[in-house]
Amino acid sequence: MARSIASSKIAAVSLQAKPAESDPLSWLYLNPAVEGFEAVPGYTFGVLRRTFRGRTNSAAEFCRRKAQPIPPAGGATSALWAVTAEKIEVLLPAGADDRFLEPRLLTEEIDARSVESEQALLTYVTVSFPNVRRVHEAWETARAFARSSFVQRRTLPVILVLHVPARAGSDRDVHCHLLISPRQLDGIGLRGFERSFCHDEGQAIIHAEWLAHVWGWEA
Repeated sequence: MARSIASSKIAAVSLQAKPAESDPLSWLYLNPAVEGFEAVPGYTFGVLRRTFRGRTNSAAEFCRRKAQPIPPAGGATSALWAVTAEKIEVLLPAGADDRFLEPRLLTEEIDARSVESEQALLTYVTVSFPNVRRVHEAWETARAFARSSFVQRRTLPVILVLHVPARAGSDRDVHCHLLISPRQLDGIGLRGFERSFCHDEGQAIIHAEWLAHVWGWEA
């Protein structure tokens, strides 16, 4: 699977001067150019900051847009959090409040508890599966990675969103978005930051762990 992942297209660094409301990726500090790390096809890293290029961001808004790759049917109010992605799930650390299993409540809490001196709301990672034979294969691979690397090892909650573009007639690869809170979560609530995931070095750290996971998964 490691080789097949490498054959997918990677999103380029956004050079837009101003974020576009129609493109949530433009709201991110995306794919930083880091010395010693080459851009990897099929892997995207970014950080959703409280403010970016003049735009005020929201974890809840960003998550909702990722949950809706196809605009939902119905009015704006009734369909506000209607999910059109293939799958979405929140993975919580042990001891976290069960109510945060709801993506909307978790991301609204992230927004409400944001720290003025810290910009990062979410760490964003996308992994692609160009040669996957079944949707559940991609889902279980990404889910096991998120639980091991972030939820269990670092006590970070993660929202997984699986997209299957073929459902809408696109030939883009099956891919999974990981919306990772860079703040630990336990029974008390959101705590300190996993700071490496808020900055450029997170790109290489997470990618190395992803490759190790894929190799171990297929062994």
